[in-house]
Amino acid sequence: FGNLFHKVMQKAYFKYEGKLVTKSDIEKIATHSSLQSLLEKEFKEMMNIVEISGQNIIVMEVLKRYLAWTFREDEKRVPFKYLKGEMVCSGTVRLENSLVVPLIGYIDRVDEMSGYLRISDYKTGKIDKIEGDILIETLFNPQDDKNLKYLFQLYFYSWMYERQNRVG
Repeated sequence: FGNLFHKVMQKAYFKYEGKLVTKSDIEKIATHSSLQSLLEKEFKEMMNIVEISGQNIIVMEVLKRYLAWTFREDEKRVPFKYLKGEMVCSGTVRLENSLVVPLIGYIDRVDEMSGYLRISDYKTGKIDKIEGDILIETLFNPQDDKNLKYLFQLYFYSWMYERQNRVG
């Protein structure tokens, strides 16, 4: 489900890579029949089926709702420049003992808004809302199970993106 969502979002925004996206653009993407065709094509390919039937119809409808919600959220943040979708970031870190550790991350989406970068990591599963301020130390606490691994993931992606692209 998540992989399909990622693939459809990447392909839906692909032609806007490096371009400013407006509310009108998002409305075109979200309401265009090609989005439905793209969704059906990718779904059939991923599921290795010829026809969408049975419980797959329900899965498709849920996926459509996720896509619609994401486009509505994007409309609230226009204009933004869509930089890249499904971006691979890689690098290395040298530890104190001189051990070099390879790192790799897959950033779902990078946008530029009002001079700032926005790094998005789509979540299609259930995550709890996090209230209040989060101390950086909390992200490294293995006892804490408040979905902070997702916040850590965003920090990690931001750090990797900055290192790879020399931002700042």
